Amino acid sequence: MISPTPLLGLCRLSLDGAALFLWGSGLTLFVLVGEPLRSELWQRLAGWRRLLFGLLLTAVLASLPLQASILGDGWADAWHLDMLAAVANGTSIGTAWWTQLVAICLLLLGVTSSDRMRLLACIAGGGIMLTSLALTGHAVMHEGWTGLLHQAKGSL
Repeated sequence: MISPTPLLGLCRLSLDGAALFLWGSGLTLFVLVGEPLRSELWQRLAGWRRLLFGLLLTAVLASLPLQASILGDGWADAWHLDMLAAVANGTSIGTAWWTQLVAICLLLLGVTSSDRMRLLACIAGGGIMLTSLALTGHAVMHEGWTGLLHQAKGSL
């Protein structure tokens, strides 16, 4: 059976790439491109945005069970509610995961709004998704003020 570690790496790659595209394309259009070209380009990118949102949603939802299986005793722990709750609520990985869910909700809220609100939701959701990456790994190896500064530096 395949190890959860490469699958988690694939989730991380998908999350990083999709969030970078959503945030970067939205911010570029918002800051550098005027109307009516902005609206035309925004519409042309709609298919990519939908695809990348699906990729983000899949990566975020898959990452918690994968992390639980890595931190626990293998694949069996990927579906134990106690282990999932422990990872989601008791680790920095869980904090990042909850933050990513907030970003997903922001991206979903943008679906029902005007083009301008969709663009702003895309920028905010992608930015929060990218910021959540600083909540895990080496950025959280220190505690106290040193840890907070390290996380702030990592999210810049």
